[in-house]
Amino acid sequence: MLVKRIFNNNVLLAENSEQELVIVGRGVGFKQKIGNTVDSSKIEKNLLSAR
Repeated sequence: MLVKRIFNNNVLLAENSEQELVIVGRGVGFKQKIGNTVDSSKIEKNLLSAR
């Protein structure tokens, strides 16, 4: 999963094989930049984003 947008340290918008997901997890967005891969061990919840 690649980071598309950073909302805060706990919420990201990521893209996974043509799907956009809102990723929620403690510290999942900390020190992230757009284009980085998401650490799957920090993911607590995936929410499908509407396009």
